[in-house]
Amino acid sequence: MTEIDGFIKISLKELKKGVSVNRHPFRYFTFSTTNGVQPFSRKVVLRKVLSDHEFLVFTDQRSSKVSHIEQHPLASCLFYHPKQQLQMEIICEVRNATVHFQEYWHGISKSSRRDYTTNLAPGSKISDPRDVVFQEQNHFHVLKCFGFKMNLLKLQKGGHLRAACNWDGQKWQGTWLVP
Repeated sequence: MTEIDGFIKISLKELKKGVSVNRHPFRYFTFSTTNGVQPFSRKVVLRKVLSDHEFLVFTDQRSSKVSHIEQHPLASCLFYHPKQQLQMEIICEVRNATVHFQEYWHGISKSSRRDYTTNLAPGSKISDPRDVVFQEQNHFHVLKCFGFKMNLLKLQKGGHLRAACNWDGQKWQGTWLVP
């Protein structure tokens, strides 16, 4: 294994920990989309890592990120681990994921499921927070992210490390960059 392959492997290991390790910094990450005019960034939860380049995000079907992705199916996913000073950006093609939908829905805590049952879409204007009504119908939606580019940056004494990587269909291929 080359040094760059080791750097990629360690970074991907941290990504997987974002799901399995309680309070891991990769659990919540910045998910950026565009409506074709301006970018939009928000924090989302890393729900499941399916492979070295595929992972899931849950959202409300009515959210702006879903409409952005329908028009422009690319997203930038930015992860940062402050203790390790590791930054990972994964550029993804995002698709709707309907496979295992019920499994994912039933895997969410009952209190969290409630967030997907509001009468109004996320971001709707209301005059009072008590105006939100919860209903039986849910608007749960699964986004599947297929990473095809990855940028890694590790800040460290004695010289930072930076790499640009591309998914070749089977694994990540990396190139060192000047930090």
